[in-house]
Amino acid sequence: MLEDVDNSWVVPYSPLICRIFKAHINVEYCNSVKSIKYVCKYVTKRSDTAMFAVANEMTNRLDEVTTYQQGRYISSSETARRLLDFPIHQRYPKLVHLATLLQKTLLYSEVPRHFRWDASQKVWQIRKKGVPLADFPEYVTDNALGRVYTVHPNDSSTGSFHRLLLLHHVRGPISFEDLKTVIVRDEDGDILEIKPCSTYTEACQVLGLLEDDSDWYEAMEEAAVSQSPAQLRNLFAILVALCGLKKPITLRENHKEDMTEDFLHEARRNNPTGNIEYCDALFNNTLLILEDKILSITGHKLALYSLPESVHDQPELISSKCLNIIGKFANKLLQIGDGKVPEDPSTGLIIMPCGQIVNSPDELLSKMYPNIQQNFKDQDWLSHRAILTSRNDVVKTLNVTIQKQHPGKEYAYKHMGR
Repeated sequence: MLEDVDNSWVVPYSPLICRIFKAHINVEYCNSVKSIKYVCKYVTKRSDTAMFAVANEMTNRLDEVTTYQQGRYISSSETARRLLDFPIHQRYPKLVHLATLLQKTLLYSEVPRHFRWDASQKVWQIRKKGVPLADFPEYVTDNALGRVYTVHPNDSSTGSFHRLLLLHHVRGPISFEDLKTVIVRDEDGDILEIKPCSTYTEACQVLGLLEDDSDWYEAMEEAAVSQSPAQLRNLFAILVALCGLKKPITLRENHKEDMTEDFLHEARRNNPTGNIEYCDALFNNTLLILEDKILSITGHKLALYSLPESVHDQPELISSKCLNIIGKFANKLLQIGDGKVPEDPSTGLIIMPCGQIVNSPDELLSKMYPNIQQNFKDQDWLSHRAILTSRNDVVKTLNVTIQKQHPGKEYAYKHMGR
């Protein structure tokens, strides 16, 4: 069956080019600079290669020079151009990388038009070639472009981004301190105030070059109405890590109770008779979670964002002395089970060393936990006491007896399972 043949079967071509070169030449329309770069790079592309080496692991260090030489490829076209001393590349207009230096009377980005950087002497030299300036006949202007090194806006630790931002808006600073000094003018250009700022960020805020945190404050206010404390902590961590807050401490102070509400609820549920309110310990739990979230996003601690650092050192639930006694008791039980502890020949019993013998469980509790009604909230007092038994039913009985001595009303929570 024959198909219809139309112009879609014809490869794009130029009759003029085919006639000149006497060859079949396809023609494609390039509508992007990437196409031009692809064509130019493709003619100098080398064949696919794979390189490997066998070396001693102890002496296998990275040799950048050798790696460069082995990976470099010079095509035939590039070889011909180099042998004939033709230029390999060309760039117009000139580009000059700008380091963090200062020049007078000009914006920082305008300096390369009138000056050139002398790398040997590390100074700016007045350009001699170019179009003379009408107002300054001793200077000329060229078409060179100044390109400042890229700095991320979140680089708030050193203030590099805000420093470069000032260099693009402040004319003629003579020092870094002068760069942070803001001159406030009226509509006629008269000086109203000269305000020295302590940081580059503050100077940018006075000049109106930065947005304030009002949008982020409103976002947290809206979220606090309907979102859970865990969701608020997630939002706060994202705002601090990614949104470049100017004063994270203010946002945290405004919503630290909202972000800690679940911890307060849990503490009140575990201690129904206690009058528990917001405190530093609860706020520290929030800071611990925020620190983990921000660390996972940026790798920086809270101190970098002027936020209070969390406290990781918590009091021990059981003292080291009690832990040592528990360890010895456990080892003794294992030795008895393995038959390594001898029996008393006269009674056939195993005698374990002890300090004082009591006659009943109640006497044991009274000696171990005297005045427990007044001390049951003292964690240090509790951490120095422990009762060791060899059977779980004894443990359960003692625990119930001790719990009944606590003041307050008893609550029973039932669990419904399958």
